[in-house]
Amino acid sequence: MTLHELCLSALNHEIRQALACSKRLENSNLSDTLASLGLLHFFVVSGAHLSVILNFSNIFKVSIAKFWIKNLALLIFVGMCNGSPPILRVFLSYALQTSSKSAYIFI
Repeated sequence: MTLHELCLSALNHEIRQALACSKRLENSNLSDTLASLGLLHFFVVSGAHLSVILNFSNIFKVSIAKFWIKNLALLIFVGMCNGSPPILRVFLSYALQTSSKSAYIFI
């Protein structure tokens, strides 16, 4: 069972699955209402969501142990979203940026 399937089975509502697991909302009255109000894009998990999580987590001082826990949590989020290309792209960009700083590459 993949992290994405585990995420979907743990959440029992379509909106929760859309927000946490990046599941596409089915065509229904709810999705039509959200689309007509212009709110449907809030339920599309994208790389912007991961960027918000990264920016929020950068507020706190991070030790080496917390750094690895943070990266593991972000990797689990990528897995829960089934490796969606926009989310994966932001994660890889973040991982390359932080690893190049710690290895003093491209500074």
